[in-house]
Amino acid sequence: MNKASTLTMPFQIAIRSAKWTNSSTQHITATDSLIQFDKISTSEMVKREHYALAIGLLLTSMDDVVNCLVTRTVRRFTKQGAQRRTLSQASAINMIIDEPAQLRIFSTTLQHMISSDPQLEAELLNDISHVALDFTTFISPNTAWIRFCSVLGRVLVISSDYVQDHYISPDEALFQTFMLTISIQMLLKSVFPVIVAASSNASLSVRDRRAFTQLFSEMDVSVLQFKTLLTSQVLEWVELDHHDEVHLNGDHMYWLHSGDISSSLHERDANTRDKTTLQVSNRMFGVVYFAKALEESMKKDSKKRTKSEKVKVADDSSELGNYETLVAGPNGAILLRMSTAKLLKAMDHDQQLSDSINRLILLCMQEQLAQTFQRGNWKKPNVHH
Repeated sequence: MNKASTLTMPFQIAIRSAKWTNSSTQHITATDSLIQFDKISTSEMVKREHYALAIGLLLTSMDDVVNCLVTRTVRRFTKQGAQRRTLSQASAINMIIDEPAQLRIFSTTLQHMISSDPQLEAELLNDISHVALDFTTFISPNTAWIRFCSVLGRVLVISSDYVQDHYISPDEALFQTFMLTISIQMLLKSVFPVIVAASSNASLSVRDRRAFTQLFSEMDVSVLQFKTLLTSQVLEWVELDHHDEVHLNGDHMYWLHSGDISSSLHERDANTRDKTTLQVSNRMFGVVYFAKALEESMKKDSKKRTKSEKVKVADDSSELGNYETLVAGPNGAILLRMSTAKLLKAMDHDQQLSDSINRLILLCMQEQLAQTFQRGNWKKPNVHH
């Protein structure tokens, strides 16, 4: 029994109706004599059967999509003899798909159809590269995912140019290699700190968990992002004894974990449980200086500043010259120190982290402004009629 006789009914119809072309451009059909089939090589016969299987599955799938189910008769041979059963077109398709051999033949056929047509393969690779480069931001805002898709898109662009004629012009190869190198570097900057944090065996301490629960989780920072900040030394713990001083010069932000701190502005005690102390801004120090550094980093990424803007920045820096000084109380204090430069660098390579830190800064500024109004330090301007 040949291979075609073991196929199901839709494929037998496709094979019988298919027409083949031999080397002398003479057409033969599947219903011709066996002598003509003997003249065809075995590999050519298998390839033709593969195309017939693909055509048969395509036809049956189209019928199923438009819900035009045609009842056909399928014969099954058992030990008791021939038994006739009536199956629907959809059942026949399911029976075909369940057979591993048929699936292997169909997948092999698709691979052969794509690989045998370099133009089709190049168009497919080019289309996929455009999707990877242009539409990944709509799938996920994760920076590492976007940069990974950018690397994948660059590889597909190079592949689409090469598969057509196995040649890439030198200028195109130089440009694509340069873009691929930049994409890989940006991906490593996003992924490498996360890999180091994920592979670290160090567990979070009690004060780490408290800082994450009370501060970072409220800003939608994930545990992995928090561990990445710790392993990258963006966050460090500082213990102050009685009368130890910390000068806020803009290099660091601080979060009060425990103890009491007095500053040039007002005194803050972490052990006090009133409504004001529980606010985030009452435990944060150096927020204004970090906001200023964040503004400067944004200006570096934008267009060149005008001369008037430079003068304004210089004036603002002189106004911030009187830095705030923190002094530990009698019981000392434990502070979580956040490096401004390292945190800004981490924000450049993680958009979700950047959004969370911006939300934290905005919340602190809002709470400080609300406290200013509550203390009555804001004087209403006199209205002259």
